[in-house]
Amino acid sequence: MKEAARCSILSCRWRYMWLYIPNLDFSVSPETAVYIIDHPRKRCVETRKFIRWVNELLAASRAPILDNFRVDFCLDVRHSREIDSWVQFAVEKRVKHLQISCFSDGSGKHQNYSFPMLQARPLSSIALLKSLCLDYVNAYFCTRFPELSCRERKRERRLQHMQVVEYVGYYGRKGDHQLILHLLWTVVSPEKLVIDLLLPAENCLNSEDMKLQERTMKLGPKLPAGVELVIK
Repeated sequence: MKEAARCSILSCRWRYMWLYIPNLDFSVSPETAVYIIDHPRKRCVETRKFIRWVNELLAASRAPILDNFRVDFCLDVRHSREIDSWVQFAVEKRVKHLQISCFSDGSGKHQNYSFPMLQARPLSSIALLKSLCLDYVNAYFCTRFPELSCRERKRERRLQHMQVVEYVGYYGRKGDHQLILHLLWTVVSPEKLVIDLLLPAENCLNSEDMKLQERTMKLGPKLPAGVELVIK
């Protein structure tokens, strides 16, 4: 997206072609991320710029469908309205691979962003998801279709094409287990569950880290048949 935007300045043809690009990656470089985290006074300014940038490009986008949609920035619960609208945009564009990463500044002053209840029209849009990655995001995986009967809700809310689920920042709590099992239940044919424990290098693991690894391994027998468990 960033490369296409630059090229659009050089070519009238590109000026319009980039509007139809099916891969939208709204992220910053590692250097910029570190700068934002280390300079709290600049963070608000940079966050407003980022949100305005995303909103402007989404408003201009004419892509009928999206293959990939990624947001990676220092965001939290204060920016829920904006992120919700981006997720809804991606789902309505029948996105196949969705990633929302809201890296933390480490201050703990604000709660993490919470993934929204998906409300897509047409209903088949949600079912096209193949992979979902949430990083530093609270997740409550429910789909809500007020106009449907209970029987229709049960049939329509399952994800038909999702194959890979990645869970970043797993702590092995009961709530983590329940959340993963509930998400896998919504997927018709899950193939792989990737759990990123965010642990240090293997030679730096302490006793608590090793216990977490053991608790995570116990999740394996509880997974649906045929689902591969990958622990990072």
